Amino acid sequence: PALLLGGLGAGLVIFARDGLSWSRCALAALCLALAVWAKQSLAPIFVAVPLIAALHHGGRATLRLVLASAVVGTAISAIFVGWLGFATLRDNMFAVPAHHPWHQMSLATGEIFNRLRPVGTAAHVKVFTAGMLHIVRESWAFFAVLLVALVDALLMNRPGRRWPRRAWAAWFLLAVCLLPTASIGRTKVGGEVNHESFVVFYLAAAVVCWLVSLTLDRGRAFPARLAGALAVLVAVNSPRVLDYPGWRAAWDNQNEAAYRYDVRHPGEVYFPWNPLTSLLAEGKLYHFDYGVFDRNLGGARVSAGQVGEFLPSRRPVIASFIAHHDYLLLEYFPDYRARPTVRELPDWKIFGPP
Repeated sequence: PALLLGGLGAGLVIFARDGLSWSRCALAALCLALAVWAKQSLAPIFVAVPLIAALHHGGRATLRLVLASAVVGTAISAIFVGWLGFATLRDNMFAVPAHHPWHQMSLATGEIFNRLRPVGTAAHVKVFTAGMLHIVRESWAFFAVLLVALVDALLMNRPGRRWPRRAWAAWFLLAVCLLPTASIGRTKVGGEVNHESFVVFYLAAAVVCWLVSLTLDRGRAFPARLAGALAVLVAVNSPRVLDYPGWRAAWDNQNEAAYRYDVRHPGEVYFPWNPLTSLLAEGKLYHFDYGVFDRNLGGARVSAGQVGEFLPSRRPVIASFIAHHDYLLLEYFPDYRARPTVRELPDWKIFGPP
């Protein structure tokens, strides 16, 4: 949802043909505020989109967008603070993540060393830089195409209007502005490669818009050639798409298995890595294994009593599909022993009290 909301908010500004009206600014601000609340890593979007507005629509439109963002952002924040509480939001969105340690990362290759930690400001700056370089290397084709297009547009434009007022240039600028937070999200312990999607998603949007602009500028012959090239790419990659294991696992996966079992036997087994199954089957939300690990990693230790408050019972039977990630089991139930496999959960490991 964060990428979608961020894209909608930016798109309302980028594709405004008749300037930025107050209603358009308010709607864009609403989308941007919700995007940042969904994922803090998108915070630079509040800098990138006004910058795009300044380059594409001028100073007055930018001021209108900034004022709308301030009002709407404050209102949305007030709603969440009133609903969840300031201390809860502060701790979970900022305090706990800020205390997560960093991975050590190679500046040359982008390789992450899980058992090493950078120490000192210089080491953290190096890891931060390595994270951004890694994203650029992984998406080098996008960056290369867009940089060439940008240089070409800057050279072709007349003096006094250097920035190309094209959608692809705006998406490219947005992607570049998100590089720092994408790097931090990837290089901190607990971060994953999906943080890079904040950059790659908008780079892909930039490339698509650039190709569309080429078809509009080059006449009718170019779209036919472009369509032919895309058809070849689709034909070459179609076997890989068909072999994607997700198609076969769409209706037969660990979440489906846990849900079906929970519907038949509500509350009998606790699934630490599948909290949504109990929410759908029983209407009850239990602890998520990684959520407990994440809080403990950030220094906000979850006590055994707090763990027991949101489980089916104080000493539940635990079903594990990802056995090597059983943090909650090993940390809070070290005396548990393996039990015989349940017929309805053939691929799961079952643990319970001795």
